[in-house]
Amino acid sequence: MGAGSEHVLNGQIYPAELHLVHWNADQHSSLTDAVVGNNTNHASLAVLGFFIDLCNSDNPAIEPMLKYVANVSQSGQSFNLPNADRFTLDSLLPPDRTNFFRYNGSLTTPTCNEVVTWTVFKDTISMSSKQLTKFINNVYYKAEPNTVAKKMQGNYRPPQPLNGRTVYRSFDDASLNVTPRPPGQGDSGASSRFVPELLFLLLAAVIAAIFQ
Repeated sequence: MGAGSEHVLNGQIYPAELHLVHWNADQHSSLTDAVVGNNTNHASLAVLGFFIDLCNSDNPAIEPMLKYVANVSQSGQSFNLPNADRFTLDSLLPPDRTNFFRYNGSLTTPTCNEVVTWTVFKDTISMSSKQLTKFINNVYYKAEPNTVAKKMQGNYRPPQPLNGRTVYRSFDDASLNVTPRPPGQGDSGASSRFVPELLFLLLAAVIAAIFQ
């Protein structure tokens, strides 16, 4: 399973990353308005990011979502989970959410407006390779006319410079030197870098569709 996370922590790129997107209802009338209303207001959106780490056994908390993932395989589809299979977002997340990084950043797709306060958590969410493969095999981009829909995978942007941004952390760790990775440079030697990269949409798309 290849790389797919938006962020890099201590030189490690994770297979995927879960994003929970929140918009500021005090300043905006809708998510669309928050995205385009003011392209330099970092209070418009708050996104929580969680690394997905692979393990040898299935994560039972993921199973209710996987059971119905084929029902929301393409953009615009929605599905209401049966009451017996409903679950809380809290059940998917790491128990300890006190250790995190925060910085002012942008949307992850064009036009990349600077409207996001990012919070990226150190503790990961685990799932098996089989579970991640099921996501990949059941989520597609919207097909263009007369074309076959493509699987939604590998759609993350190469590392970008921090451009003067400050990345804060909520915990003490002298080994974490928060610096940008130069564009075009590989992961070799990047043992102390935490670098913003753009979204691997797979899990975020599934979450958004299921909870629509």
